[in-house]
Amino acid sequence: MSSEALNTTVDLGEKRGAFYVLEENKRLSESKIWSLLEQYYENASISAWNEIPFYPTSNPFIAETYAELILAFLRDYFSKLDLSKPVYIVEMAAGSGCFSFYLMKELSRLLEYFSALKQVDLRYVMADFTVNNVRSWMANEKLRPFAERGLLHFGLFRPETDKAIRKCALRELESEGDESVDLTVSSDEILLEAGMSTNPVIAIANYFFDSIKQDAFQIHSNQLKEVLQSFHYVPNPKAPDLLKFDDLIKSESCRDASFDYYGDSRLNAVLKSYQAEYENASILFPLGAFNCISNLLEISDNSLVLLSSDKGFVDAAYIDGLREQPFLPHHGVFSYSVNYDAIDRFFTELGGQTMLTSDDNLSIATALSILVKDQQTTSLEQTNYVFGERVDRHNTCNYLYFLQDLLTEVEASKSEKSSEILRACMGYIQLCNYDPVVFCLAAPRIYMSLEGLNVLQEKRLLEIIDAVRDNFYSVQQQYDVFYWIGRIYYGLNRVEPALAAFSDSLLTFGASSSSTYYMAACYEVKKDFESALRYYNDTLELEPGCKFTLEGISRVKTAITSPAEKKANPS
Repeated sequence: MSSEALNTTVDLGEKRGAFYVLEENKRLSESKIWSLLEQYYENASISAWNEIPFYPTSNPFIAETYAELILAFLRDYFSKLDLSKPVYIVEMAAGSGCFSFYLMKELSRLLEYFSALKQVDLRYVMADFTVNNVRSWMANEKLRPFAERGLLHFGLFRPETDKAIRKCALRELESEGDESVDLTVSSDEILLEAGMSTNPVIAIANYFFDSIKQDAFQIHSNQLKEVLQSFHYVPNPKAPDLLKFDDLIKSESCRDASFDYYGDSRLNAVLKSYQAEYENASILFPLGAFNCISNLLEISDNSLVLLSSDKGFVDAAYIDGLREQPFLPHHGVFSYSVNYDAIDRFFTELGGQTMLTSDDNLSIATALSILVKDQQTTSLEQTNYVFGERVDRHNTCNYLYFLQDLLTEVEASKSEKSSEILRACMGYIQLCNYDPVVFCLAAPRIYMSLEGLNVLQEKRLLEIIDAVRDNFYSVQQQYDVFYWIGRIYYGLNRVEPALAAFSDSLLTFGASSSSTYYMAACYEVKKDFESALRYYNDTLELEPGCKFTLEGISRVKTAITSPAEKKANPS
């Protein structure tokens, strides 16, 4: 199915002159866009992933990290598990099935190291709301061995509204007159609902929460405002009855609302927590995610482990201030960023905890939320360790994906690729534990990608520089780490730390025309032309005839002899 247009039964709105009004002044969670999006996924089924990106959260290295996290939790909680009952791992919106395949492979491989965990009856449930996806998984040769072993089960589950997962089984019907077999899916039996599991349910939500219902609020001088959405579009003359999300134009308006907005006190508590912290704020409120979590808590008898990676943010600073929430169509669909800070507040209010990745410079955030029986007496030592080291500090889920940019023939000077290359280089350095040699190898690409650097990227880059400097141990003299630190500071227009770094370079690695040249350039930026001339002359001695050095000498001599400079320095 092409993503160019939506085959839809949703009313496409009222015609007004040259454009159509899809809807006006609607609460975001009640907008028609969600019904349109669901219809797209149902109609497209597995073919949707021919066009929609899913690789960042469906690859072997994120699966390995998830497997390590799941096994770490099971080891932490092992003494409290009921080994006579299964432990369910429920992947919501399993989509293409690619991540399921990789995760089951990694779980099977890593379980071999833990004899005690082999006693646990793990049951992996691939679930989705459309039977078309389930039928595709059941016919997939790669998934079949896991089903035959009893590890894999298939379920129909619409987690925003369902309080039970229905079990799916294949029914083979031989057609008359030939040997073909028709596969139909029956879902009459309940696979999992409240009261069926005495163990925590482990739920996975990858690239899911960003595509289900959200609400939007603003706080103006401590007063809550409900943000209402209006969508209109200009129809395509060649296909006036078809609609693309790319065609939609959004506008917003606000009206007063109460902090007791929802019928659920838990959700209201999250809203009120923002009021206590912000005078002015813009809040994306992941209502669909909260509905899923509420239903999962009921199914699991309030013993839930939720692992999620998505396009989102974890820092509440994203909420500070007043702004519109962007509507971002892509690849024929759309998504909204997931407010993982709100999900953290939700679990904290219930007595649980959430572990979050800390680098909001990245496009994918990961959250592990845990609410289990005996929460206060449950040590999550190994879980915290794996999340802190593998998920947050090394963050292979993001950085190995970004590193692919370094393996492609891409010009760093192309502005549309600079940000990706910068993230890839920073990820490479982080994965190598801030190795100064690796930093020197990546630094030229970082320097070439500094144009257009955003505030979060600059903050993270400065943290990386500090960590690299702290790891410096002078052995390999061919890698002048201080020179490259200085170059990057210089590129960031941070002249004083650049001068300090170039000075360290000269002290540690000896005379270098590169370092003396940039010392001169820094002093020239500072308008200390006498010092600049001194270092340009030192550079010329080290590298006679250098065109750039001669140009620098000419510039600063002119500046020194200018009337304005003489007046400023009468001596």
